[in-house]
Amino acid sequence: MSTKLRVPINAQAASGQKSGIGHYIANLLEALIRTQPDLEMVAIAPPPESGNHMSTPQRFLWDQRGFPRGAAASRPDILHQTAFAVPAFRPAPVVCTIHDLIPMRFPELMSRTSRAYFNQVMPFSYRFADRFVTHSVASKNDIVEFLGIASERITVAPLAAADWLKPVPKARAAETVKKFGIDGPYALSVCTLEPRKNLPFLIRAFEQAQKNTALDGFKLVLAGKIGWGTEEMDRLIAEHGLADVVIRPGYVPDEDLPALYSGASFFLFPSLFEGFGLPPLEAMQCGCATVASNASSLPEVVGDAGLLLDPKDEDAWAKAIVTLVKDAKMRQSLSEKGVAQAARFSWDETARVTAEVYRDAAKRV
Repeated sequence: MSTKLRVPINAQAASGQKSGIGHYIANLLEALIRTQPDLEMVAIAPPPESGNHMSTPQRFLWDQRGFPRGAAASRPDILHQTAFAVPAFRPAPVVCTIHDLIPMRFPELMSRTSRAYFNQVMPFSYRFADRFVTHSVASKNDIVEFLGIASERITVAPLAAADWLKPVPKARAAETVKKFGIDGPYALSVCTLEPRKNLPFLIRAFEQAQKNTALDGFKLVLAGKIGWGTEEMDRLIAEHGLADVVIRPGYVPDEDLPALYSGASFFLFPSLFEGFGLPPLEAMQCGCATVASNASSLPEVVGDAGLLLDPKDEDAWAKAIVTLVKDAKMRQSLSEKGVAQAARFSWDETARVTAEVYRDAAKRV
């Protein structure tokens, strides 16, 4: 073994337009390189033309052939499979990150191809991993329950918002978000647009709030790249004449996210299930009052710094929206609490815990 522990890390999802997994890889890799001098991190990614826009078969081939071959060339001590299926060919012990078991808990929210991959191929592949990392106690409990993996093989390493996500002055934020067609006060939700994010529910709750009281021109901004299964949301917006109320700017580049969060009056996240839930943490770090679902890992993330509501109780969400539109003092109080809550999480700590898992796996060779 070399003086440094050499760890190739699967960085496929960190190229192109990054989703949650991509941000996880990028932030973790930066923190590991900066804070763990005994590690030699080697990012393994496909050619730029492939990027992170891979079909399920393409991703499977990358995980099983591209990544382990690239890793083997670096003469690794440990491999870190950051998501998806663990390679059957492994030139060194494997640490695998399992972000969540959403496909097992909510198979109806996945396409048929995704269900087969996530619920059959990936669980089968976990037999090739030596240690596991996940991001919340809720996810660890799911892994033990659904996959039968021993608790002592699973380490919880919570995520954090990126350091560059900081509050932006309201006037500058308002000017920045105009490029996305946003002009005036708005409530914000940031996520990949897909069924488990519960966005039709949010639109109905916002519409109910709008009918119950004047919302002073407030708009609902749903930011994020389109995933799948958006037909119900599209139909709801069209049939209820909400095209001028619901703004969908699409994927927002990293450089504009601080302004988007900071410019919002409050943040809404009614997701049915999360393995961690970075967007609420990002919103809180930018000083945005936050309302989130009380399901899965989100209470671990938000704590008592935001409003936690049942993601199926439309009346409760509509009431919270009206309250936050009208009550500037509550928004300010939640903003201050949110900043303090977000400060409890750091990528340096995520890196420290992850590095300990690497070292433990290496000792077991």
